[in-house]
Amino acid sequence: MITKTYHISNFGSFAPNGVNCIDGFVTIHDSTRYVEASEEQLHKWTNSRLNAVRDAALTELANRALENWRSS
Repeated sequence: MITKTYHISNFGSFAPNGVNCIDGFVTIHDSTRYVEASEEQLHKWTNSRLNAVRDAALTELANRALENWRSS
């Protein structure tokens, strides 16, 4: 599984809740499937046993909330 890491502070007040954060860093599954997924599918993936998958879904949901805020 290909992963990438980001610092939780990148999201400011839109930081996702419930991610596995180690010293401020979150490791997520690096795949375009999260950007292309429906909200329903993302919510299903937030229950994954794999931290990287769960955190990627939570991160995408936070990213969508941030984008909605930016566009308003």
